[in-house]
Amino acid sequence: MSEAVMTGTLLDFGSSLWRSEFIRKEFPKLLNSGFKSIGRFGIGFFSVFSLGKDVRIISSRFDADERPNVLEFDGISNRPLFRKASPKERPSGVSTRIRVIVPHSRFKTSGELSYLEQLGKDLRRLVSCVDVKINFNDHVTATTFTHLPDWESCSATTFLDELLPDSEFKEQTIEISAPYVRLIKNEKGETIGRAAFDFTPRRVPSPSMIRRGNGAMAVGGFVVENIEEYLFRSSPTYTAKTPRPLPSYVGVFIGTPDALARDRSTVIANTEEILKWLNEQVKLCDLSKINIDHGMRLAAEIVSLGGHPRELPFIYLSGGYVTYEKFKSYLSTSDSLWLPLRKDYDDSLRMISAKDLGRDYFLYRQNAREELCVPLLTGYADEVAPKEYTRGRLTPEEIIPVVTHNIRNV
Repeated sequence: MSEAVMTGTLLDFGSSLWRSEFIRKEFPKLLNSGFKSIGRFGIGFFSVFSLGKDVRIISSRFDADERPNVLEFDGISNRPLFRKASPKERPSGVSTRIRVIVPHSRFKTSGELSYLEQLGKDLRRLVSCVDVKINFNDHVTATTFTHLPDWESCSATTFLDELLPDSEFKEQTIEISAPYVRLIKNEKGETIGRAAFDFTPRRVPSPSMIRRGNGAMAVGGFVVENIEEYLFRSSPTYTAKTPRPLPSYVGVFIGTPDALARDRSTVIANTEEILKWLNEQVKLCDLSKINIDHGMRLAAEIVSLGGHPRELPFIYLSGGYVTYEKFKSYLSTSDSLWLPLRKDYDDSLRMISAKDLGRDYFLYRQNAREELCVPLLTGYADEVAPKEYTRGRLTPEEIIPVVTHNIRNV
C-alpha cells in the first residue's frame, strides 16, 4: 500500500478503496483488467481489532523501491503512529505484513479462542477456497499446513479433505462423494461452485442438519458457516417469490454477502445452473449403488426445479418404487389418490414416512378400492395444511407438488 492508502482509505471506516475514485489514481489499469474486488463495505480491516489491540502494518506499493511505511495501533480509540520502517523491519518477499498480538487471556478455556489445538484445523477449512497461497505455522502445538490456490483444479479427494471439518465420518464422506464432485460454472464460464449431491448416510435426526449435509459456502474465498442462509436466487423460469434452499450437497458454492458481518449470504448460482448440476449428478450416479432415499431426494429436487429425473426412483406406489414418468402416467388414469396421514400433537396433519408404516396400513391397503401412494421419507415430514387435506385425499393436480415438497424437506 502507498502512504496515501495507509493514511487515507484504509482508516476511513465504511469507505472501500476498490469502490472509490481513488482507485483510478492508485491503480490506473486495474479497472480495465476485469478485476473483481472482494472488499465491499470498507470495514474489513477493522475486524483485526477483534483479535487484539496491538496491531502493526508494514507495507509499500508493490512497484515501489523505497523503504516501507509502518502504521502502529494501540487499539482503535488512540491515534495510530505512522513512520518509515527500519531496514530490519522490511518484509522479505511480500509488500505487506500485518502483525497482531493476541492477548494470552483469549486462549484460555473460557475465552473465544479456546481449544488452541483445534485452531489450525478450523483455519484450514476457513481458507480452503482462497485463491492465494497461505502458510500456517503454530509453534505452540507444532501444527503447520500450506493452502494452495488450486481448489478448482486439485483432486476431489484433496479438495474435500481441506474443506470438510474433522469428524469420525469424514473419511467415509470423502470416499462416497469424491467420484461425484464436479465444477459448477455459469454461462460466462466462471466457477460458482464445486460440489456433489450428498449421497452420504444420514445420521442426524434434524431437518436443518439433514439439509445442511456436508455443504459450505465461500464468500471472498473464505468459508462461512451460516447454512440456514444458503439460498439461491430464483430465475425467470422459477416462480417462487423468495429464494429457496440449496439441495443437500457435499462441497462448496460461491456466495455474495447480504450483511456487513458476511454471516448471511446468497449463492450466486441461479435455478438453471443448479438444475444443470443436478442433471449431471443423475448421469454420474449408479442406481444400483445408491440408497433409495437418496435417489428419491435427488429426483424430488430436480422435479421441484422443473427438470426431469430420468430413471431415478420418485415415489413408493402400489408396493414398489416407481419413476416420475410412471407416477405421472398413473395419475393420468386416476381420479384421486389416498395418502396415509397422521395427526400431530398440535392437531396438524403430516404424511407418514414409509419406514413408519405399520400393520394397519398394509391390512387397509389389501381391502382398499383406491391405491395408496406413500413417499419414502427418512426423517420428519413437513406439515400438511389441515384445512386443505383433512380428508387425507388429494387430487392428481395437488399430489406432485405436495409429495415433492415433503421428499425434499426431510
